[in-house]
Amino acid sequence: MLYQALFVPPGQDAFPRTILEQAEISQYIHEFGRRAGDVAIVAVDEHRLAGAIWARRFPSSAQGYGFIDDQTPEISMAVMKDYRKQGIGTELLLQIEISCGSMGATALSLSVDRRNPAMGLYLRSGFSVFEEKGTSVTMRKIINMLL
Repeated sequence: MLYQALFVPPGQDAFPRTILEQAEISQYIHEFGRRAGDVAIVAVDEHRLAGAIWARRFPSSAQGYGFIDDQTPEISMAVMKDYRKQGIGTELLLQIEISCGSMGATALSLSVDRRNPAMGLYLRSGFSVFEEKGTSVTMRKIINMLL
């Protein structure tokens, strides 16, 4: 799912699968589940993986692309092409917010390319622009503790 989460702008070639071996990419899943606060949620249709979302806190010494601070979990998400525009992404975002909030997180962050249609989903889900660098946008959502 990490490979599926990588945005490829229209008209550009897909990344080689070896991109997953690069440290700045692999840090999103390397030894996942061994760090406090690691959480993942999957959406399954019968026996097919429809989508996944996961959250991880990064230290300031090894920041992720959507890093805000070492207390804010950064989320990554992918919904398989056949399952997009069916509400799965919205539900995954809600569930990760509930899970991270129950573990004490007060905000979530993510990084998205401004050309990625998913940016609209994030805005509709309550994320706002935190920082922009070129086509990369770091977004943040304050978690509603009343969930």
